[in-house]
Amino acid sequence: MPARRYHLWLGCLAGPFLVVLAVTGVLLAVDALRAHATQPAAAPAGLSVADLAAGLARHGTLERLAVTPMGTIVAQFATPRRRATIDPADLSLRPVAEAGDTIRTVTEIHRTLMTGDPGRLILALATFAGLLLAATGLARIWRGERGGGALRRLHRSLGLTFALPFVVSAATGLGLAAAAMFPVDGVRPAFPSAFAEGDRLPVGAVAALAAVAVGDLEELVLPRADDADDGYFLATADRFAWIDPVSGRVAAASERPVMHRLTAAILRLHAGRSMTALAIIFGLAAAAVALLGLTGLAAGGIAIRRRRPVVSGAAAKADTIILVGSQGGTTWGFAERLAARLTEAGHRVDLAAMNSLASDYPTAERLIVLTATHGVGEPPGSADRFLARLPQAILPPAFAVLGFGDREAKAFCGFAEAVDAALLATGAKPMLPLARIHRRSEPDYAAWVERLLAALGHAREAVAPTDRPVPAPLVRGSLTRRVVSGKAMGSRWSVTLWAPEHRDLSDLVAGLAARIAAIETSMSRFRDDSEVSAFDRAPCDAWQSVSRDLAEVLAVGLDIGRRSGGAFDVGLAAEVAARGFGAGWSGSGVARDRIVPAHETIELDLGARRIRKRAAVSLDLAGIAKGWAVDELSRLVAEAGFPSHLVALDGELRAGAVQPDGRPWAIGLEAPAIGRRAVIGHIDLIERSVATSGNNRRCDANGGHTIDPATGRSVAAAPASVSVLGSTCIVADAWATALMVRGRDGLAAARAAGVEALFVAREPLAMPPTARAARWLGAQLSNHRRCRDAQP
Repeated sequence: MPARRYHLWLGCLAGPFLVVLAVTGVLLAVDALRAHATQPAAAPAGLSVADLAAGLARHGTLERLAVTPMGTIVAQFATPRRRATIDPADLSLRPVAEAGDTIRTVTEIHRTLMTGDPGRLILALATFAGLLLAATGLARIWRGERGGGALRRLHRSLGLTFALPFVVSAATGLGLAAAAMFPVDGVRPAFPSAFAEGDRLPVGAVAALAAVAVGDLEELVLPRADDADDGYFLATADRFAWIDPVSGRVAAASERPVMHRLTAAILRLHAGRSMTALAIIFGLAAAAVALLGLTGLAAGGIAIRRRRPVVSGAAAKADTIILVGSQGGTTWGFAERLAARLTEAGHRVDLAAMNSLASDYPTAERLIVLTATHGVGEPPGSADRFLARLPQAILPPAFAVLGFGDREAKAFCGFAEAVDAALLATGAKPMLPLARIHRRSEPDYAAWVERLLAALGHAREAVAPTDRPVPAPLVRGSLTRRVVSGKAMGSRWSVTLWAPEHRDLSDLVAGLAARIAAIETSMSRFRDDSEVSAFDRAPCDAWQSVSRDLAEVLAVGLDIGRRSGGAFDVGLAAEVAARGFGAGWSGSGVARDRIVPAHETIELDLGARRIRKRAAVSLDLAGIAKGWAVDELSRLVAEAGFPSHLVALDGELRAGAVQPDGRPWAIGLEAPAIGRRAVIGHIDLIERSVATSGNNRRCDANGGHTIDPATGRSVAAAPASVSVLGSTCIVADAWATALMVRGRDGLAAARAAGVEALFVAREPLAMPPTARAARWLGAQLSNHRRCRDAQP
């Protein structure tokens, strides 16, 4: 079940009880602040129980001393009969601040709902559910959920701001509930059979009391004057004791459980009475919990209401079907406006949620999908069953998909990409390439609507596309498939594009070559003047300004290093060279005995474009730089006016828009072995990238090519190859390397990270024992698996 469903159900079940706890908690926090304002100062460090009792003798016959968990000293006198709070600074008496009926009632509600242990158990379960709510809520934020209107933004802001104090308050509350239902006070010692004979010592001369600091005292009961066989009863944080009033020594004692002392500390922390600041923080956190409940319920109610379509027609008679995937209701607004525009243009429109996909649309000519993305590539609430139902549906022959999302999210319009790919797989033809709207951009939406109307024969005026400023697709008859190429990073780049036959591409080629040269200047280890070589020479802890290229590449590399658990590492130049793969480099440093991951060694200030290292490390960007170069070349080609193109650089590819005839770019997947050119499958790309990592070239004596950061040695037990698909080639490039490093665990790692990947496994053929250095040559295809959970 997705995190958002857990969050919803937990909120519905535990919400009312959490609101009760929150409101009563606010009232108790206010009372704690009042108590702080009137409470005497803490007892001096050197004040003993004997000195305290002796000093109070001037006020009357002392009967009992007690120290509350909040540190207040309360004395009870036999004559004159009274109770008083003690100021330990001068041993003066103050009236006892008794809790009023209201506070006692609020306290009982907060602890037990005024029903005893059953209510305490209910509130404990609700508190535990609150901790799960905090965990699922933070998980949704961490996974990239954004947007959703003012209520949802307020809900997330409150949750982030007060998550820590809430967790502390909830955890300590659970501890107190457990201690109340399963007491941990300990067992008092039996009353001594006899005390020493003689006159009683003055209380100030009792040695056992003089050895106890007031700060450790919980209770002292003095012997009754009219009972010669009575003694002192002492309770401290760690023991009970009976004290002989004649000798002044301990007559009987028993240790108290460690959990008792822990419970006392938890009570002081939970109640916020040990520090004024804690009372304020916990009071604000309690108020935030109440607001979180109200905003969560309100936002959920709005979302449910908005999931109902406003515009609807008869699907059996419609020529245009609009399906909507929405989480908070915003996408419905765009869909309703689109339905109105198409109706004005003379179309018969049916508008429905994506989960309402029908089994057949007998008169429909086209399907239009407008969908948001929830979390990291997950479907929104009104579309979470769409992909499962799609294979059984008979769809219209043409479609268009418009995605809504946030470019800063981890998977920008990831679900829209999945829907677009699924519709392509059914054989339907795209009317327009997949388009993406950033943060409900009205200009981008208007531009897409105009292009859709133009595709339907209702063109008004030329409008720039959503993602890139390129012209509308041209008719294939006026275009020719062209290929340009050049040198790059010890290999060659190529760009396949559709352009007029006589179009001069020399300026484009020059621009692409210049961009490659700039990237090599930044990241090449073959150049002594490159930025990575300069970083090798830079002292530790010294900031070094870098180019946008290097800053952006390191940002992705360090992030995937963390997300992959260190399987991808940009700091392995010395280890790579030590395995014989660094021939011709200008330098590489010394291989380390213990490899510290780059994401723990290198600090990046992306905004200021500067980096520094905390320990010696040498950069090797071979596993990510080519992906970045492919993305940059694709961007330049699109900006030059060629939306339909395919960029390739040594196994890394990125496709632009569909080809003029509506076909995607088909990429062949070859068997990764020397001497074999067999194609074992195809990948269709539209506005997506694919990067492949394999062990079929430049292997060392261990039979591998990819270096494992954990060992500094090549990975011999890796798959034959891993191909990763993603919205950007740089991310796909890095994950392909990381999954190769994970070896047999790569498939599980891809699923856990939400990476879409193709694995080709291998089994070595039988070879002579002396052929260890070349045993990889005997690799054969044994399995071909596809993991398609989400895009990276």
